[in-house]
Amino acid sequence: MIAGRVTKKNVLGFVASFPIPKWCATSTPTPWRAQREPQGHDQGHLDQHWFDPSKERQAAETLIGQGADVLLQNTDSSAVLQTAQDKGVNAFGWTPT
Repeated sequence: MIAGRVTKKNVLGFVASFPIPKWCATSTPTPWRAQREPQGHDQGHLDQHWFDPSKERQAAETLIGQGADVLLQNTDSSAVLQTAQDKGVNAFGWTPT
């Protein structure tokens, strides 16, 4: 819900490692975005690695380039969060357990 509140463009981006059941159940930003703007849209990126900061950073930059102004992530590094900070974009994240 916070992501939906802070987005100004109504475009959320999500970076994840693999499409495991836990990720599939929690990854879609839609519920958060929908709290604010039902007409917004979401972008997603699957890394296909548990830990690859370089690919995670690249995915974050791609999503930002596609207009995402809020990123969410569940990768094993802080690369997405650091990229968001560097680019002045809000971000939320957690590490899968």
